[in-house]
Amino acid sequence: MRTPFRNACALVFAILAAVPGCAGPGATASKAKAKPHESLTIPPLRSFAPPQPQRHLLDNGMVVFLLEDHTLPVIDLAGLVRAGSVHETADKAGLASLCGEVMRTGGSEKHPGDLLDERLASIGGSIGVSFDLEWGSFSLGTLAEDFDAHLPVLVDVLQHPAFPEEKIALAKTGMLTAIAQRNDDPQEIARRLFPQLLYGPDSPYARQEETWTVEAITRQDLLDFHQRFIAPNAMIVGVHGDFDATHMLARIREAFSGWPQRSGALPPAPQVRPEPLRTVNLAAKEDLNQSTVMVGHLGTVRRADDPDYFALVVANDILGSGGFSSRLLQQVRTREGLAYSIGSRFGADYTHPGLFTAGCQTKSGATVQAIESIRREIRRMTEAPVTEEELRIAKESIGNSLVFEYDTRGEIVARAMRYELHGFPSDYIERFQKGVAAVTVDDVLAVCRKYLRPDNLTVLAVGNPAQFDKPLASLGMGPVAQVPLAPARPASAEETPSPEALAAGRKVMEEAAAAFGGLKRLEEINTLTIKGRMTVEAAPGMTVPIDMTIAIRYPDRIRIDMKTPQGEISQGFDGKSAWACPPGMPPMDLPASQAQEMKSEIQKLEMRLVAACAQGALPAWRVGEEAIDGKIADEVRVKTPSGMVARLYFDRATRRLVKTVQSGSQGTEETFFSDHRSVQGLLFPFHRTVTGAGTTPREMTMEKVTVNSPIPDGAFTKPAAPGK
Repeated sequence: MRTPFRNACALVFAILAAVPGCAGPGATASKAKAKPHESLTIPPLRSFAPPQPQRHLLDNGMVVFLLEDHTLPVIDLAGLVRAGSVHETADKAGLASLCGEVMRTGGSEKHPGDLLDERLASIGGSIGVSFDLEWGSFSLGTLAEDFDAHLPVLVDVLQHPAFPEEKIALAKTGMLTAIAQRNDDPQEIARRLFPQLLYGPDSPYARQEETWTVEAITRQDLLDFHQRFIAPNAMIVGVHGDFDATHMLARIREAFSGWPQRSGALPPAPQVRPEPLRTVNLAAKEDLNQSTVMVGHLGTVRRADDPDYFALVVANDILGSGGFSSRLLQQVRTREGLAYSIGSRFGADYTHPGLFTAGCQTKSGATVQAIESIRREIRRMTEAPVTEEELRIAKESIGNSLVFEYDTRGEIVARAMRYELHGFPSDYIERFQKGVAAVTVDDVLAVCRKYLRPDNLTVLAVGNPAQFDKPLASLGMGPVAQVPLAPARPASAEETPSPEALAAGRKVMEEAAAAFGGLKRLEEINTLTIKGRMTVEAAPGMTVPIDMTIAIRYPDRIRIDMKTPQGEISQGFDGKSAWACPPGMPPMDLPASQAQEMKSEIQKLEMRLVAACAQGALPAWRVGEEAIDGKIADEVRVKTPSGMVARLYFDRATRRLVKTVQSGSQGTEETFFSDHRSVQGLLFPFHRTVTGAGTTPREMTMEKVTVNSPIPDGAFTKPAAPGK
């Protein structure tokens, strides 16, 4: 980075000054005889004119940039598509991301994804497709000799994606796992929640995919998104490498020929609502001993003809993005010792106002002090001019960093594509360089007073409020709003049942409770111990046996012990935290998200749900029927204590439980129940089969079930490490 280079120079000068006969900068000239190196003449730097890619507009509306580079026998193609997650609906958030992933992993009918992987691996090539907020991207990289053969393959994947169901399920599993784990990292929490405070949680610029939005996406949704947005006249393509430009242009024109243009314009960029004023927000996370803080407000829109932008970049470098020379780092971290990491960013996005943010990580006991210190530094930028030295360092840093805009042919082409996408002139980088060089001290003060609003800040603190140095309310910015780490799932039409559906659902549950052995017997269950064997499908045609013992003590204790071919595994939840003992490793704490999931698994146990619904403690409603193994089963939906909706299916004739459908971090899974046997007056299904999107197929056969046997507290607590 820039600052370490300056520090290294200072260190060299300091060493020279300490060596006899060597003078540092500014030292008095020595009368000693000139050294040989002092007579060296340093020639002026060579002028540098970066190569300019050729721009072509094809008949199909596609813009193509070409830049020859014969240094290595490789060719890289990159493309942008004018479509992204801003074009998906709120109830299908995650659609664009899922579309890009499955386009690549699923391939096309002619080139299935798995075969495409093998083909590319054999030649050392790559193809990629993805979608971001406002645009998508695709790429192809191969040896020059292989490029012509693989360009039509890329186009076929882009034009005719297969979207196979199994690849959709696999991609959803990854997304659902990421959702389940995203509250483990406090910085990730802050980065996710802060835009929602300023843009609004429903804004396309801030909303996030959730479990229910991902589960709601269908293959037809992917087909519709692709059909609506992906076409040659929505694309910009850039190619650099070892090729002849005339031949390459002809190959691209041929490869994309026959693909019709998209009709109609893209919807306009969504509007950004006026932001709230002076709000203080807390995302409480009690398992932390440090806080993540973000302070800021809406930024501005980046325009090619905006002279303020150059001064804003300089001002932000001085405030917080300039590394060790920035005011935030010098004051809040170095002098006051209030932050581990700290910085700022003045966002100026191309289509909508970005975000001005300043933030840090600090110990819990310095949370409010750090916020107050950051606010003071923001205010100070608006009260007095920066120094000439600060201005010089910032301008030099920014100017020196521009070398990375030219360091590779790929970056040169990518920059040309970005400017084309947003309507910027092709020489904007040169205009930017001149604009930054012309910024004055007065310019910095003027833009800070125009754009920074120290009296109008939004504050977010992620951490444990019990350990804060002072309450957040002491900031004097109004009441403190509690921000949940996970939003509540909105009720769908099926989840707002009629009185008739609720009455029918409770009746089914009362009958099911009787079939289980009676409501009174269900209510008397305090502990369950289950021993059995689970068979997991590790690969097609290959299964792995696992002996299991599950101990449950209601309402919130569980322990699972497994004997696998790799060794013994234990995990448990003691009512507050979760732990695991992997084979050959000491006991370890599990993230809070996994602890919550284990707790919810206890709440979702079928017999407990049936008893709670029969008592009227949980809402249950009948929504229809389904044929399972040739018999009619009534479907009843239950809202669990964790807020999730489970679907239970009961044989109409016997009211035995025959199937459940539930969602978790690994996706939506179906469980089929059979071989019901009586144990201590209760009817248990001794065999179950689990399948579904994102789940490993598995079967479990119960060998022994014990009801209400004493289980000591120690069984659920994390074991001590060996030797302790």
